[in-house]
Amino acid sequence: MEISYLIYPVWLLSAFLLIRMYFRLAVRFSIIDKPNERSSHIVPIIRGGGIIIPISVLFWYVFSGFQDSYFVFGLLLVSTVSFIDDVRDLPSGLRVLIHLISVTCLLIDLHLLSLPWYYLIPIYILMIGWVNAFNFMDGINGITSLYASVCVFTIGGIEYILGGYSFRLFGFVLIALAIFTFYNLRKRARCFAGDVGSVALAFILAFLLIPLLQLNWAYLGLVLVYGVDTSLTIFHRLLKGEKITEAHRTHNYQYLANEMNWGHMNTSLFYASVQVLVNIWVVYAIYIGYSSLIVFLVPSSLLVALYLSSRILILRRMSKSL
Repeated sequence: MEISYLIYPVWLLSAFLLIRMYFRLAVRFSIIDKPNERSSHIVPIIRGGGIIIPISVLFWYVFSGFQDSYFVFGLLLVSTVSFIDDVRDLPSGLRVLIHLISVTCLLIDLHLLSLPWYYLIPIYILMIGWVNAFNFMDGINGITSLYASVCVFTIGGIEYILGGYSFRLFGFVLIALAIFTFYNLRKRARCFAGDVGSVALAFILAFLLIPLLQLNWAYLGLVLVYGVDTSLTIFHRLLKGEKITEAHRTHNYQYLANEMNWGHMNTSLFYASVQVLVNIWVVYAIYIGYSSLIVFLVPSSLLVALYLSSRILILRRMSKSL
């Protein structure tokens, strides 16, 4: 079903009204993120503003003629559980179960569930790892919305050029991201994405990116900045004997925003800008015809070097200030 471009201004107005309505409900029912020792904010902020993201997909689903129903069901399922978890803590086992069911729904719509088990097991592990990694990276104002906008815009552009997946979905998600960014990318944010926003975005990005990975696995570079920060932070914490499942403030972006006094907006813009540069390289290198290994290794090597050098400088500065 073809979607008229006129639906976009309708969705823009609807999304604005919906998020304002949510703010009122959040205040009334105390869906508030209160600061603690691990927080990067010092005043209570509305939690769960990212609920506008899965709602944007629901709008697209209705106006697109109800396509990709398994994906939408999986997204709404994982988003609902994540929103409940924003309001009250849920058992980790229940969250993992819901993630497994949601990933299964996604794989059905992408026609991957028929793969042999020795492919499916790594896919499930990587998918759940990606969702949690994206959630862990949502710790300062603007970083999730800016980074996701870069990823969605790039993937949407590639899909449009290739004539692949209907790019109309990208428009709905980008409008929702723009409105959320307006309220989140501030010195004092009006709202946070919450698990409902970050988990939903990770799920959507996986759904949009996997078809490209089937064409060329080097498109994995389109989410490489988050991947490097998360992977090396986990490795660093394992070396220190820390539990990687516990909340913390030791990602590089957290050090830059807090200990190095870059601030939230500068740090978020920096991460998004670096991913833009990586994306330009990935798209250009694949178009030129470089091997997938070269396309991926060049930016990943540079990002690892950037991470390690900045980590050393940050830790040295922190040790001197003690």
